[in-house]
Amino acid sequence: MGGTVNGVSGGDLTPGWKAQTAACVNAGTTACGSIFPLQLQCGDAQGADPAPCNTGAVDPNLRTPYISTWTLTIQRAITNDMSLEVAYVGNHGTKLLGFRNINQPPLGSSYGAAEIAYCNSTVADPTAQPPAFACDPNEANVDQTARPFFSKFPYIGEIDRLSNQDKSNYNSLQVTLTQRPTHGLSFLAGYTYAHALDAGSNNFNDIQLPPDSTPGHETRNVYGNSLFDIRHRLTISTTYAIPGAKRLGQLLQGWEVNSVVTLQSASPWGVQDFTNDFSGTNQVNEIDTFGQPWNFTGDPNDFKAGRNVPTPCWSGSGPSALPGCSLTTVPAACVAAVGTNIGAQNTLNAVGCYAVGNSALTPPALGTVGNAGRDNFRDLGFKNWDLSVLKEAKFKERLTAQFRAEFFNVLNHTNFSNPNGPANAGFNDPSTGGAGLFGCSCNTPDQSAPNPVLGTGGARSIQLGLKLIW
Repeated sequence: MGGTVNGVSGGDLTPGWKAQTAACVNAGTTACGSIFPLQLQCGDAQGADPAPCNTGAVDPNLRTPYISTWTLTIQRAITNDMSLEVAYVGNHGTKLLGFRNINQPPLGSSYGAAEIAYCNSTVADPTAQPPAFACDPNEANVDQTARPFFSKFPYIGEIDRLSNQDKSNYNSLQVTLTQRPTHGLSFLAGYTYAHALDAGSNNFNDIQLPPDSTPGHETRNVYGNSLFDIRHRLTISTTYAIPGAKRLGQLLQGWEVNSVVTLQSASPWGVQDFTNDFSGTNQVNEIDTFGQPWNFTGDPNDFKAGRNVPTPCWSGSGPSALPGCSLTTVPAACVAAVGTNIGAQNTLNAVGCYAVGNSALTPPALGTVGNAGRDNFRDLGFKNWDLSVLKEAKFKERLTAQFRAEFFNVLNHTNFSNPNGPANAGFNDPSTGGAGLFGCSCNTPDQSAPNPVLGTGGARSIQLGLKLIW
């Protein structure tokens, strides 16, 4: 029978596969042949059409990551019941864990030197087929022989090496105004102005291979705004015990109102193309890929996420042309963005682009990595108001009944989710075009999480409760 041991292909095993022949055993020799006659190659069980195997590696000098923090706080009593606190809070993550593919082939190697040279010097016809080069990013096939470790390990493809390559930075101004209960009223107001940067916001849950794993470039396109980079956030929580009157039984006493208002500026989102192999390294098809960035020119604020609408795009005419675009002619902003770069002109004609005002998102030339950093665009922000009303009634001395009516998103204000979506599964892939709703905030946060029952950002919901205290 034939079989595979840990992904390694073996030949047919004969009845004497144990090699325990009488001559071997009686002679007391160990030269009995291999127990498993294996042929080392990756692929299917029979060894037909073998494919490169992917593997992992760990830096032998791996160290434990650590965080350095620093805080400076000033407090001031304004009245006997009110105080103000101003704080600077910062931290820096050092030697954070990150992956890179140490067996990544050089940029452009998937296309070959001849095609890269042609596409960077000649305006191509994106509808052409070989032998004429179409300069379209869907043509690439990984060049196994170009991998750095091919001479030693020709059967190995991706080698993801874990090392202390990542870092993070956070700086914030935090202001807190506290009013302790006075005449039944108390509140806590907090404002934060902050900026968070990192190369992986969720550590192992967000570790992805960089677009370019060349030594020294590991974090070039992935170090940027954190997923939780909220520049401005204001929260106001209030409790007011309404003065009561001992009339009409207890109907006019025991009432309390609670309120929480949350206002925060836009969250970041960014471009991750999971289809086109612009760099020519096959990195877009690797396990845990970050995808491929595009080139961005202009003001990032122009590419704010659309409220239930995608970012306007123009479709090229190659096999990788953007589907479902609304623009019928190439935008002037896209033409200006690529300028005289023939390689960028070719991918623009083949794929298409996105344009808003004077800003443009264009595909990079073959054999290059785009300049659009991680999470450099913004969504629509978040606004929410929760309210509750509480009524207490006492029965004799030991028993109290507490009735609560709670209103979440009391104004029924619609909040739209970030185009990144949960786990990078949203509308941030530019290869999907208008048909894929690129750049759209098309869901509410609770639905895109998904957590429609308890998730923040859902429609107004009302909860009633009764509690007995004794």
